[in-house]
Amino acid sequence: MQLIFFSSRHFDELISWFPNENSLIQWGGPEVSYPIGRGQLQSMLDEGQHQKPIRLCWMATDKGAIVGHSQLLFDWKNEKARLCRIAIAPESRGQGLAKSMLTQVINRAFGYSNINRLELNVYTSNQAAIRTYKHLGFVDEGANSLSTLVGDKHWEANHMALLRSPWSDRLN
Repeated sequence: MQLIFFSSRHFDELISWFPNENSLIQWGGPEVSYPIGRGQLQSMLDEGQHQKPIRLCWMATDKGAIVGHSQLLFDWKNEKARLCRIAIAPESRGQGLAKSMLTQVINRAFGYSNINRLELNVYTSNQAAIRTYKHLGFVDEGANSLSTLVGDKHWEANHMALLRSPWSDRLN
């Protein structure tokens, strides 16, 4: 698997992965609006165009096919980054590709010497993602029971984190 930088040529494919509001919110959280459009995706790309990027976005490829998407949102002042907007292409789910993609993203995050903590939020209904994050060493730091209102229901989200030292220890 290889990570390549997300670009406007990937917009239509990524948009096709989210056929309804629930699938889009599960990926992008309450900040994205359905249907997601090219303008919202371009704004995400634009955040990477700074000396110290605010956000970096990638697509994952496997055997020449696009199989995933991932983002890092940086908080340089507090020496941390947020792993966010993780998706595996619908036809590629259930094949264990997320672990490989996320390992590369985590390595890129901790490749910045001043990033010492990686955080994420994951909806509690997404048990497959939670298992993957735990397998990678993320620790559950608690849930927010009224995290996001979707339709007339509140979705609960777990907050998880991974520190540089445990990750580095796993690699040695």
